[in-house]
Amino acid sequence: MQLSRLRLLGALFAMALLAAACGSDATPTETAAEADAPAATNEDDSTEAADPATDDDAMDDDAMDEHDADHGDDSDEDHDHGDHDHEGHGSLAEVAEGDPIPGVDVSFAETDDPGMFMMTVTLTNFTITPDNVDGDSVPNEGHMHLLIDGEKLERFYETERMIAVPEGEHLVEVELNTNDHAAWAVDGVAIRAGETLAGSGEAMTDDGHDHDDDHDHSNANAAIEEGLSPDDATVMVTAAFTGGKVDTESDRVEVSLGDIVMVTVASDVDEEVHVHGYDILADVGPDADGVILFTADVPGRFEIEFETSRAFIAEIVVS
Repeated sequence: MQLSRLRLLGALFAMALLAAACGSDATPTETAAEADAPAATNEDDSTEAADPATDDDAMDDDAMDEHDADHGDDSDEDHDHGDHDHEGHGSLAEVAEGDPIPGVDVSFAETDDPGMFMMTVTLTNFTITPDNVDGDSVPNEGHMHLLIDGEKLERFYETERMIAVPEGEHLVEVELNTNDHAAWAVDGVAIRAGETLAGSGEAMTDDGHDHDDDHDHSNANAAIEEGLSPDDATVMVTAAFTGGKVDTESDRVEVSLGDIVMVTVASDVDEEVHVHGYDILADVGPDADGVILFTADVPGRFEIEFETSRAFIAEIVVS
């Protein structure tokens, strides 16, 4: 009996010790496995909560990925100005790597006429292709633009021609252009050459006439050479400008030297018609057609276009 009591007391004591040990390591709701499991940690073994800024950054990255998916990565496309805007007049066309680089050199010889210069253009690795104007860009071909103080004056195709320089000193340049009117360029710089020339101030043009005197401007929409009437016209160029588009029978008109050319243009907006080279201008608008009448006494290729929109109307080829 005494032995049984001792065994009972021993068993109770052992149970008390076990209960005390379990109480120090686990709450009443924890299991033994939960008590023994290691605490969850982040990547740097810290038990602190994740930094809210890290979550925000992740959200920003996700938003950027979504933006790029919607709009594309514009770091290359939207800021690549090398390829052409049709009739861009100022856009650049980079010479492709491996293609010969076109070159241009220009010289000027002053004539006896005040403000008039004979301009001679020397080209390398470049072919003038007037028949391909407004066509696709082709390496090492195109046409030229004449610029004064950085502004385009006209398109031209001859390597030797007369030009007029207005009063004061002006930078006269020749620029090489693609068929679709972008400027050929190397490393983002247009291929040009020119000189600073001193003009006379007289309103002279490359046909050797003072057009302020020779033209009757009594009709604001007509520029008619003195002594001529519409009945004298031997070549007719007609066009209509509607909805921003030019409609004409032909965009290239062959003219014999000495022909009387009459240009008649209708337009649904106020504009100014310009015969480049001869430097003749006439207003045109919804209320009245623009009329230009002149003698084709200078050989070459001359562009007719609108001054404001730069819309091409036609080219006359005088020979």
